[in-house]
Amino acid sequence: MSKVTICVPSRNEIFLKRTVDEIFNKARGDIEVIVGLDGVWDHPLPSDDPRLTIIHWGQRRGHRATMNAAAEIGKGDYWMKLDGHCALDEGFDIKLVKNCDSDWMVVPRRYSLNFEEWKPQDKTPVDYEYIRYPYLDGNFIGTTAVYYWMSRQRSRRKIKIDENMICQGSCMFMPMDYFRKLIYPLDESSYGYYIGEQFEIMMKIWLSGGKCMVNKNTWYAHLWKGNQYKEYYFKTRGENLPRRDTHKGREDGILYQTEYWLNDKWPGRIHSFEWLVDRFAPVPGWPEEKSEWML
Repeated sequence: MSKVTICVPSRNEIFLKRTVDEIFNKARGDIEVIVGLDGVWDHPLPSDDPRLTIIHWGQRRGHRATMNAAAEIGKGDYWMKLDGHCALDEGFDIKLVKNCDSDWMVVPRRYSLNFEEWKPQDKTPVDYEYIRYPYLDGNFIGTTAVYYWMSRQRSRRKIKIDENMICQGSCMFMPMDYFRKLIYPLDESSYGYYIGEQFEIMMKIWLSGGKCMVNKNTWYAHLWKGNQYKEYYFKTRGENLPRRDTHKGREDGILYQTEYWLNDKWPGRIHSFEWLVDRFAPVPGWPEEKSEWML
């Protein structure tokens, strides 16, 4: 049986223990869980479970450090990243392994989490997302904006395993060898502490000839923070900085990744960014001609 290494990056996660318990309760195969405590030493976790490894980052490192560490020390055949505020489908690990080719990154369909009952909210799940055009109305927005693609979801509702342009990034799954060969190490310097992990991963996959897929046969439910958990969002993403500095770090990361990927600067690519947009065309908001892009 294949083994799955599940990495859970965290900082001040109030739902972390519940998420780790959920992983152990819902997995049906061989798993290990690697939790990164980012600059936080003490946290109530089931440390006596032999399947759990806790990494204490003494100083703030951001999500990428734990994701990289899971690739360095993980013993799994598959690598999975999960946010520390998620519920899971029973047997999620078996269902993801069953439909994951050697050059795929797969995400389950995503629901919003009813955190009080710890189950999916009674809403339509998210299956497809697209990269927002970064220069709307001449103002810089940045390519980390990921939007729910409702029209694609309606037209492809009967397809259970399907291509996805981008994902939110709260859950990602792929063969460990593929992550080590293509993705590792995630860039911990250019993006700042907490921006665009999924963008870096999915661009490397698509532009090198792999595929990013959605598996509608399984699901996870991710905390929708809204107004109630807005401050929680900034704390758990590795920031105890004043809001103005938080935004500056985020903007710097967005500027870097937009300029880097849209201008085809990654040396490992065999496709251009334009090729990706064409593959999913028409993508909402994107001009049909590249000459109209503000590069």
